[in-house]
This record gives sequence, structure tokens and C-alpha cells, in this order.
Amino acid sequence: MQPLRRLFLRLACAAAALCIATVAGAQTYPTRPVRIIVPFAAGGPAAVLAHLIAQPLSETFGQSFYVENLPTGASNVGTTTAAKAPPDGYTLLVVTPSFVINPNLYARLAYDPIRDFTPVILAVTSPHVLIVNPSFPRQILASTATRPPVRASQRSWRPNCSSSRSGSTSCTCPSTAALRR
Repeated sequence: MQPLRRLFLRLACAAAALCIATVAGAQTYPTRPVRIIVPFAAGGPAAVLAHLIAQPLSETFGQSFYVENLPTGASNVGTTTAAKAPPDGYTLLVVTPSFVINPNLYARLAYDPIRDFTPVILAVTSPHVLIVNPSFPRQILASTATRPPVRASQRSWRPNCSSSRSGSTSCTCPSTAALRR
């Protein structure tokens, strides 16, 4: 890993630790291991981020911060597990945009992203890049943001794109653009 990136991650973790320590006041935190739930498969970006955060937190606090992957149900199982945990700071959750997309895709969720969670730190941001064939008329993409949604049967073209999973931003962004064409 690049030294500058490693330094940034350590500073971000230290800032998160400082926030937690400030809120805790005179209390000693943590007095037992802290679980970091990642509602995705091990080895993915969210899991890697969780491990990068867990190590410096463990070193800073002298207590184990461990990562638990719960990769089922479009991240809803892991998120629900975190929502049902006691609100004592010993269960943390790594979220991605699916955290706020899923309530719009699934009628019944066992959690409310606003009511059941408190944000602690924005650890990372990630841009999305749309890549097209050089012969694709790029002005079509530029004009989609200003057009109102159109029914699929009224569109003159059909989008052909792929994404890593249902409900992800790589899935919903092209779908949203397709509605406007």
C-alpha cells in the first residue's frame, strides 16, 4: 500500500477514535471486543475497508476490533443484524450506497436507515465511470439528465449494461439514466 494512503487511513481511524472517545467521556471504551459487520462477501471493497479500519482501531484502543462478513440478502441480513444489536458501540456496520437504496427496492425491511443507525465517519468515497463504445453518440448521455422519465415501451433504444449486483449504484445509475432517454 502506498505510504500516503496508509497515513490517510491511519489519520481517518484516529479521527474516528477521537470522536468515539470524546462521546464516551470518562468511560473506558472499549472494555470488550468490537464487532464490525460487513454485509458483503469477504475480499470485496467493503471488507477490505473494514480490515483497514479495524487494525489501527485495535492498536489505538488496545482491544480487538474484528470483522464479521454477513454476505446474504442484498446486504439486508447484515444490516438487520447490526440494527438489532444493542446500541452500545460494540457493533459497527460498514455501509455502501445500498444502505439507502434498499429501502426503495424492498417493501419490508427489518430496519430503518434513519431511525436505527447513527453515522460515525465517512471513510471513503467512490466515483462511478460509465464506459461506452467510441461509436456511441455521447450527446445522448449528456442530455439524459435533463429529460423527464420515459416508459420502456416509448424508448427508441434499449440499454445494455451490467453491474455487480442488484440494488448497487452500478445497477441503479444506468437504470435511472435509461428511464430518462
